[in-house]
Amino acid sequence: MQTIITAIGTVLGAIMRVCYQVVNNYGLAIVLFTLVSKVILLPVSVWVHKNGLKVVRMQPEINRLNIKHFGDKDAIAEGQAALYKREKYNPLASLVPLAIQIVILMGVIEVIYHPLNYLLRMDAECIGAWLAAGQKLGGIDPAASQAQLKLLNLVHSGQGAALAGQVPQAWQSAQSALEGFGTRFLGIDLTWIASEKGAAFLLIPIVTGLSALLLSLVQNKLNPLQHEQNAGMQWGTSLFTVGISLYLGYFVPAGVALYWICSNLFTILQQLLLNRLIDPKKVVDYKALEETRAELDKLKNLGGSGDAKADKQLRRREKADYKRFFSVANKHLVFYSESNGFYKYFGPVLDEIFAR
Repeated sequence: MQTIITAIGTVLGAIMRVCYQVVNNYGLAIVLFTLVSKVILLPVSVWVHKNGLKVVRMQPEINRLNIKHFGDKDAIAEGQAALYKREKYNPLASLVPLAIQIVILMGVIEVIYHPLNYLLRMDAECIGAWLAAGQKLGGIDPAASQAQLKLLNLVHSGQGAALAGQVPQAWQSAQSALEGFGTRFLGIDLTWIASEKGAAFLLIPIVTGLSALLLSLVQNKLNPLQHEQNAGMQWGTSLFTVGISLYLGYFVPAGVALYWICSNLFTILQQLLLNRLIDPKKVVDYKALEETRAELDKLKNLGGSGDAKADKQLRRREKADYKRFFSVANKHLVFYSESNGFYKYFGPVLDEIFAR
């Protein structure tokens, strides 16, 4: 697994290094990297957006299938599969952005925990020598995930010369690169981890969580597919997203939190752009969608809709059915099915009985 993460980190680290060389600021490099990654992945986002619009456009037909074959799950599933095939809709496409985000996040975490490898491109032996010096002077554990971050903190605290004196002469020239690699952005050291710094740094996870909440609210409103989900699914997704964001803001370096905040904000801008490029209102017949949804809801509520007039009609119909059923003496048959959709298996037998 670590080999895969290292490979991802190598690719993303190369991109972030270019960003760092352009802006010469660690925080701005993370912001620029996030923007560049969104631009690179824009074709994928357009494809996912179109795929989501397909299922929303098909929803009136799906609703009509549910109305026509109400209670027959097999027939509904068959009809829905045929629709998906006709429209070339891929239900798994909606998972692509999440999968990509996870891969990028893994790479970003790898890069931010190892800036000496990916951004400063220091030799492995050089890094090892400086970490050994940090172990002597600052008690840094070279094997710890935060070792390079703590080394940078030690250098920036004025211990650069003392550390350089503990490394072989061949690696002492790295002192200027380490001292010149600023990790502060908007007054916050991007190597800090909120959980280790106490209550004063809770602003980091709070802002991270708020950015995720804002993204969820905007997506529920503007994303065509998410807009059609029920409130339970929308809020479930929102809580999951906010929870992940709070975790990232609290337990990982602030640099990762900065990436996540920027990613959330850029995703909002991206959704606005996608809706402008491909307007859902020009693709989806929302009038038909609402009409079929209302008809399907009415059918689902027939058992007890809360409408006194409708319930009275159902009771009258039930009474008439009972009367008709028992009107023929000594000829009362009841066929029971354990599940919906089984009629097609014994339909010919029933037809023969009814014909006699």
